[in-house]
Amino acid sequence: MKNLLKILGIIVFIAIIGGAFYGCDFLFGSSDEDEDGIVGGSTSKKPEITIQNNTGYTISGIWIKSSTATSWGSGMLPGSLLNGSSRNLTVTPSLFDDKVDIRVSSSSSLTLSSASVFSRYSLSISREQTITLTSGDLTNENYMPAITIQNRSGVSFNSVFIKPSVSSDWGTSFGSISNNSNSSETIPIPPSSYTTFDIQARSTNPANTYTKNNVTISNGMIVTFTSEDSDNALVANPVIVIQNSTGYTINGVWIKPAIATSWGSGILSGSLSNGSSRTFTLSQSLSIENIYDIRVSSSSSLTLSSANVFSNYCVVIYEGMIITLTSGDLTNENYMPAITIQNRSGVSFNSVFIKPSVSSDWGTSFGSISNNSNSSETIPIPPSSYTTFDIQARSTNPANTYTKNNVTISNGNILTFTSADSDNALLANPVIVLQNNTGYSISGVWIKPSTSTSWGSSISGSIADGASRAYTLSQSLSANNVYDIRLRQTTSSGNAFTKSNVTVSEGMIVVFMTGDSE
Repeated sequence: MKNLLKILGIIVFIAIIGGAFYGCDFLFGSSDEDEDGIVGGSTSKKPEITIQNNTGYTISGIWIKSSTATSWGSGMLPGSLLNGSSRNLTVTPSLFDDKVDIRVSSSSSLTLSSASVFSRYSLSISREQTITLTSGDLTNENYMPAITIQNRSGVSFNSVFIKPSVSSDWGTSFGSISNNSNSSETIPIPPSSYTTFDIQARSTNPANTYTKNNVTISNGMIVTFTSEDSDNALVANPVIVIQNSTGYTINGVWIKPAIATSWGSGILSGSLSNGSSRTFTLSQSLSIENIYDIRVSSSSSLTLSSANVFSNYCVVIYEGMIITLTSGDLTNENYMPAITIQNRSGVSFNSVFIKPSVSSDWGTSFGSISNNSNSSETIPIPPSSYTTFDIQARSTNPANTYTKNNVTISNGNILTFTSADSDNALLANPVIVLQNNTGYSISGVWIKPSTSTSWGSSISGSIADGASRAYTLSQSLSANNVYDIRLRQTTSSGNAFTKSNVTVSEGMIVVFMTGDSE
């Protein structure tokens, strides 16, 4: 009996002690977890979802991504998933706080053309949730926005990123794009999810980024990056883009400062088909010159008669500017000022330069003009750009320049240079110019001091009616400056014309009319 009582006492003691532990667990701390598996009130649910395959196909690939991501990443299904069956997948915990896109495929790759692909977009998911994909989720990416990215920046893009504007994650690169190349990209986000995107291109030479923000994307859209989209100041010479909308394939491109009177050499390598564009780097910074003339041609030469030529004049350039030439820019140089330069200086001009008066750059020579010769020049600057020009002729024997400043140019102008236009004092005997407006061709010319009684011999050189000719006198003007001058049809007969007691000055033009007949 005593043994029985001892046993009962031990049982009661153990029960009391156990009850004390059960009721006083706060003394040791709780190990309970809430329904998210977090100590202190969350559950112990795992970061998993269940994919139920009711597509009618065996599934070989599953992809899950944030709805803002533009890359599906790697597949996460080991093996395959039969129709009617399900599979638990562990998901990155952060996706439970975001909307996700889910895609399954009958192939282990994401190529839609060779597989049956099923997708769900912008889903809010929770732990241990079952998501069922059915035949109604069959994916047609024709409604996914496909865009073309054109690189017209002047540099190569090593990588290109696209993301919804609401996202801060640039995600995975869509690839590289060389300068003057295009890349077609399909954004794997339906328009119903996001329509506004940021696009960023990155270069390494030089290191730079080019970003377009808040772009409203639509299918078939063309997005062109130029140097204007640079996120940083550019130190290289400016880059512009020429868009060919002329209706012709272009084989020649010329760009010159608007004040330049020479187009220089063509700068197009290869050809530029109608509807396409190309970048061109200017030869100097915009701080030096930002107003240009631009010309394109269906020929690689500038000859208008054998090609279709299109021009834009006095274009105010900015970095990355896209300049479009259309059929309306077809060039007719009949409205370009064509002038005739007459050399009546008594010396040969080795070079002739023409520039707008506002410019300090003489540019390129229009060529040489022998004494008593003419040269016809078309100034490749329309009157609407500049009308006042400086013209300078240069000789090497003797070394000298002859300049006319602030000449108002109009089509058909005749500009006559005489020795009076010399920029320096002349040491040789004086030169005068005889203008024949008698109505006859002249073959006999005599010039004598008025004090002399003898005409002497005829001076060589005939003068057609309406023409002029330079003649060098036999003595300085300080010795004598009053002359008699006689013109005759021939050296021995015909109508004769005389001017007496002409006070001569350097470079003077003496005009003979029919009224000067003897």
